[in-house]
Amino acid sequence: MGSAMPGIFFSFPCRFQPVPFVVGMPPEKSAGAISTNLQELFMRYMMLIYIPESAESTATVADREAMYAEYGTFAQEAIDKGMMKGGDELKPSSVATTVRVRAGEVLKTDGPFAETKEQLGGYFVMDCSDLDQAIEMAAKIPGARHGSIEIRPIATRD
Repeated sequence: MGSAMPGIFFSFPCRFQPVPFVVGMPPEKSAGAISTNLQELFMRYMMLIYIPESAESTATVADREAMYAEYGTFAQEAIDKGMMKGGDELKPSSVATTVRVRAGEVLKTDGPFAETKEQLGGYFVMDCSDLDQAIEMAAKIPGARHGSIEIRPIATRD
């Protein structure tokens, strides 16, 4: 368990084993002693990793191991900084299923929604102080070197 602030404790998920996000106040602190409005402290961003799947098919075992090691290093840095909230690699778009409802009828299509050069290969969810910090972290994602990272703020409702 990590601690990003005194009195507020976070449980960070592993890429391969989801762990719930937990926020709690120690009993010795009063409710007013520390702000529990986490929205005041950070903005949550989703970083969508778009990569050309064709590069995956030509990668050697050593290339894949090196790539996973880089992702592991990046994820550990985000965890150590208290920013990581989740993330996963996605299976190839060839095993995707697209669902649409038209005139009350469910239409299912095997494969991706659209043909594109880059496909959604994975994502990270991070708490960042602002967009500049999100950009800084996104630039460190290994997929940014041969694909692109789309940064989207996660909407909150009051």
